[in-house]
Amino acid sequence: MPVLVNGSPADQLPVCDRGFLYGDGVFETLRFQASTIPLWAYHRARLEKSLVRLGIDCDIDVVASDIQQLLSQVDTTEGVLRITVTRGDGQGGYAAGDGVPRRVVASKPLPAMAHASANVRLCDWRLPVQPALAGIKHLNRLDQVMARREWSDDTVFDGLLMDATGALIESTVCNLFIRSGDQWLTPDLSRCGVAGVMRAWLLAEGLPALGYDPDVRDISLTQLLNAEAVFLCNSVRGIVPVTRLIAPEVHWPVDAVTQQLQRTVEALWHA
Repeated sequence: MPVLVNGSPADQLPVCDRGFLYGDGVFETLRFQASTIPLWAYHRARLEKSLVRLGIDCDIDVVASDIQQLLSQVDTTEGVLRITVTRGDGQGGYAAGDGVPRRVVASKPLPAMAHASANVRLCDWRLPVQPALAGIKHLNRLDQVMARREWSDDTVFDGLLMDATGALIESTVCNLFIRSGDQWLTPDLSRCGVAGVMRAWLLAEGLPALGYDPDVRDISLTQLLNAEAVFLCNSVRGIVPVTRLIAPEVHWPVDAVTQQLQRTVEALWHA
């Protein structure tokens, strides 16, 4: 599959790139269909916010041009793009300097979507609290790597992560929504966690279109255990209903709202 580095075909990066050395950069993972990216406006908004937060001066319009160039080269009608923007080459040490940002756009096949519903587990690993980095998708994913090392059971779709206070935040690759009574809730990500693009769409469009005003708040383990329905979401897999939590053992039904959201997202991708 093709890869572009600063707009040119390439398959290597310099070892002095600060993204490699320090995780000094951000990334987006986008699903495309027939050379279009249905959620591009949300990805673009988060990418701009992430770059500003890290102080990386990169023109988003140039990134958008890279994307269209790569999409013109792929030989499949659907798949996944990863956009990575690093601070560029470093001169040694943590000081950022004034290097030129490096843009990497790569494609890969759409992963198998075998999970009509999902089993999840609780991770022992806790997310550190760092409000300055909360919400953005920076390159340092070591917390997710360490959490994912906790299981090898292929029947477990993902692990749920809490912060140091015991508040639920997300899974290793998805955002979390629960239904409590008639209210849909998703965790507050102002202290840590990734504010996902599918989460943003659900808050702004998906759930309001079904008559719900979703609430962003701290969610405890007790609230999760007592939920009427649970689902995970991200911009590649869409909506994944959660039907079982392992240890403690809890089961949830796949409710009608979750099913409707799944249909809406599929229509969005295949419009």
